[in-house]
Amino acid sequence: MAKSAPKATFNVFDAAPALAKVVKNSKGKVKPTFELEGLDDYAQYRAISVAAESLCVERRSTMDPILYNYFAEEGCKLRRKPENPDGKGVEGIGLGSLELRKRGTNSPLSPEEQEFLAANNVPVETVIVTPATFIINPKFLSDAALMKKVGEALAAIGVPVDMTNPENSFIQRQQEVSKVVVSDETIDATYKLEPCVAREILPVVTTPGIRSKLAAGVTLDTALKTFINGLHANPDMTNEAMTDPSKLNSKNEQASKRKPRAKAA
Repeated sequence: MAKSAPKATFNVFDAAPALAKVVKNSKGKVKPTFELEGLDDYAQYRAISVAAESLCVERRSTMDPILYNYFAEEGCKLRRKPENPDGKGVEGIGLGSLELRKRGTNSPLSPEEQEFLAANNVPVETVIVTPATFIINPKFLSDAALMKKVGEALAAIGVPVDMTNPENSFIQRQQEVSKVVVSDETIDATYKLEPCVAREILPVVTTPGIRSKLAAGVTLDTALKTFINGLHANPDMTNEAMTDPSKLNSKNEQASKRKPRAKAA
């Protein structure tokens, strides 16, 4: 009588060797080259525009604190948000509308910022993003017997069942999701504080804006000379703009979104 084959003492899936990771070697691969008319000029224009944007970000870093000081002083005198003034450069070249906007609801306050505002008795607003409701614990949904009992019990007590829309035929629950944001009351309360305190709070609850333009009679040649002088004063930025505009542009975007951090008075 033939002997039966011995039973396996291991799991073939556990013993299966791992496949070697295939690494594609892109070195030595030659990409095609296509001569695109206009690309020479476009690449240079882009590098210059990125450098110009970086100069704008750098200049705003010196202008925004001055704006915050102005709005804090004027607003605290009036005990309310002051009117947005017209701006004029020292040399009369630049003009523009100077603004101070309430921080948007898409930028919720961090716990640290909320604590800072509470310490200065500045109110905020809580906005509900997702309302609280009910759902069935998913791990019980596969228990047919339990679900049958629950369904019959709910039907017996008159819980509505909408056969055309299953989403309306059972109890659901989900946790409320909310965010704390700046409200009009936040701004009003800020201007009722001392100017030195309001100056520290405004960077948290507002965003300055400058809608600029050149004064009448100022030519592009004048603006280009100012731009070139700015590039010469920032050689590292100029070189980076020429070698890799994408990296410099990313830094500019991050810098433009960065808000001054207020310190407790």
